[in-house]
Amino acid sequence: MKIKSPCIEICQLDVDGKLCLGCFRYLDEISGWQTFSEEKKKNILDEIKLRKQ
Repeated sequence: MKIKSPCIEICQLDVDGKLCLGCFRYLDEISGWQTFSEEKKKNILDEIKLRKQ
């Protein structure tokens, strides 16, 4: 199963300009998403859950 991007099309960066406040991914995670393995995408989604808290 292909893991979809968590993008919700609300792209706003935090004050440091490194974390999207819409999908809670860091810029390198956003830019590399298409090339990441499914395992890496799953790990990022798990990390996003923690970032939202």
